Amino acid sequence: MSRGNKKYATIGKDFDGMDFRGMAKAMTGSGIKMNHATARNILLSAMHKFAKSYNKQFNHNLTKGEVKKLAANPYFQSGVGSLVQDIYYHKGASIIESPAKKTSIKDE
Repeated sequence: MSRGNKKYATIGKDFDGMDFRGMAKAMTGSGIKMNHATARNILLSAMHKFAKSYNKQFNHNLTKGEVKKLAANPYFQSGVGSLVQDIYYHKGASIIESPAKKTSIKDE
């Protein structure tokens, strides 16, 4: 695959989409010196942790190589990003709500 055909993670359009260079620039601007390679490595490390947890939680029995590929998959990264955004917008509220309690005739 040529370099021009690779897909890279970006933060959603709601956040004015940012590539690794943009992420590094934003971090440097906030006082944490960073280059694009470091931004990429940090993101992939975090995604790898999500992928390992996903693999364990749902008993997919993926190999280490498959977990690494999953972590690098832009669709997986997008899904994790969506979950993180949901958590952020709900200010830490539980995303998964418990089923509503059924009421009986006695309760009415």
